[in-house]
Amino acid sequence: MQMLWAYCRHIQRAVEDGRDPVMSPRFGWRFLRAAHSRLTTARAQETAQHCLLRQAAVTTSGLPERLTQAQTALREAEMIGGRVTA
Repeated sequence: MQMLWAYCRHIQRAVEDGRDPVMSPRFGWRFLRAAHSRLTTARAQETAQHCLLRQAAVTTSGLPERLTQAQTALREAEMIGGRVTA
């Protein structure tokens, strides 16, 4: 979770500095979408205690909001980068 939080912060800093975040396609918005799903979706074999611990850690970190914002920034950068300029 700390790595994801720091990664999202790195993307946020790039946006705040007026730059489009440039990331490896391997760790682009799809990677963040998958991480968000893994962290916020309960698994069938997950115990109630594990579920509550995961939810508490994810919620108190504020990570879901950061992941969503980082996904949006990377999608926008990808769309801008894919455009052909005249």
